[in-house]
Amino acid sequence: MKKIIIAVILALTGVPASFAADTWGKLSLFDKAAYPQADSVRGIELGLIYSNTRNLTGIQWTFVFSRTSSLEGLQMGLATSSDKASGIQWGALNMTKDMKGAQVGFVNYAEKFSGLQFGLVNYAAAMGKGLQLGLVNVIRNSTLPVMVIANGRF
Repeated sequence: MKKIIIAVILALTGVPASFAADTWGKLSLFDKAAYPQADSVRGIELGLIYSNTRNLTGIQWTFVFSRTSSLEGLQMGLATSSDKASGIQWGALNMTKDMKGAQVGFVNYAEKFSGLQFGLVNYAAAMGKGLQLGLVNVIRNSTLPVMVIANGRF
């Protein structure tokens, strides 16, 4: 029974995963104050102040600032940032360079976007197919670049 309990504790703390390229879980206080130190997470990352993971497939939830280069899944925090994202960004401020999915927050910013932006202020420099719902909606490559309540490109 003691061996089973020890094996479960080691599995839950991520010790076996720390020897692999990907880890199923990561806990972060700051960027370099994280366990395990992994650039790729396939599972969940929980952070307090700042979490930064190069590749994330799953959920990244940090109270203050979530950052990733490549996201497939859900990213949550007061502020979220991703270079390339496929999924959902949920925070007061959401920023991405290339997004397919949804951004939900007060301010949503994307350089290249396809999907749904829902917030007070939504901005997309270039939108493929998508919809913006909010007080101020900006799509730079649209016939009507600035709209109130709703804006879209289909």
